[in-house]
Amino acid sequence: LRCRNHKCPAPCHIGACAPCPLMVRISCSCGETQFEVPCGIENEQKPPRCRKTCPVAPLCRHRSSCKPHKCHYGACPPCRLVCDEEYSCGHKCKLRCHGPQPPPNPEFTLKPRKKKSNQPSEPTPGSACPPCPEPVLRSCFGHHIGTERMMVCSNRAEFSCDNLCGNPLPCGNHYCTYVCHAMKARSSKSDTCEECNLPCEKEREPACQHPCPLPCHRGECPPCKTLIKRSCHCGSMKHVFECKYFNCLSEKEQMAVRSCKGPCHRKLPNCTHLCPETCHPGACPLPDKCSKKVTVRCGCQTLKKEWLCQDVQTAYHSS
Repeated sequence: LRCRNHKCPAPCHIGACAPCPLMVRISCSCGETQFEVPCGIENEQKPPRCRKTCPVAPLCRHRSSCKPHKCHYGACPPCRLVCDEEYSCGHKCKLRCHGPQPPPNPEFTLKPRKKKSNQPSEPTPGSACPPCPEPVLRSCFGHHIGTERMMVCSNRAEFSCDNLCGNPLPCGNHYCTYVCHAMKARSSKSDTCEECNLPCEKEREPACQHPCPLPCHRGECPPCKTLIKRSCHCGSMKHVFECKYFNCLSEKEQMAVRSCKGPCHRKLPNCTHLCPETCHPGACPLPDKCSKKVTVRCGCQTLKKEWLCQDVQTAYHSS
């Protein structure tokens, strides 16, 4: 027959054969919509437009927000939404969705397949998001102000700003003078801050003239235990004190501990007698009230008497 699919069922006859009496059914991909046409003209037909929704679910990350599409043959249309996947840096991918695509439906054909494949077609895997292209300001090794550079976010290269490092050293008193460098401790000494080898320069509390014996350090200096010598007020002996102990005393207490507790041993300014007071600071009290007894004679040296030294001084000054 002219349909080239079937043979004429009539007995041998004169003239042209009648058209093929069979009908061919053409359906959509899901089979819900179909129509029939005479055999022989099916090749000129297209599959019917089905109003049903394509049953193939999207595999990309927009499956919940992707707009549904109609039933069709072949591959599903690609997702046209922005990828919007978040990078580890916090930015989001701005490319069109490049996630995996579901396996395609079979293509439209009128000829039945000789062998039906039991293996389902595989989905098309998606591609990974490219490195984050967002421009960001990145700081140098030492995070110095005003030295930031505009770099691509995915570029993790670190750089030196050529300024002094300026980070505080472990001593807590000085700062690193190396050129801006990485702060991670490595085997190379140039990648770590310098070591402080200066002596301690702190003022000690209480203040004293002795330097701290430790190298530059954190916190307060240890108590000064240097021994210092201080003579007593009358000069007859010397005391030895720890520097911290002596300097922590008030001025009045320092005067008290310097006393030898013995007689003063200093001569009074107006006579040859010694001060009768206990060792004391400053000038001897009441130098004109000496109570020592002295022998005095008359002008011809015949008579003599014992007077108090203070009376002799009074008589001398009044004469």
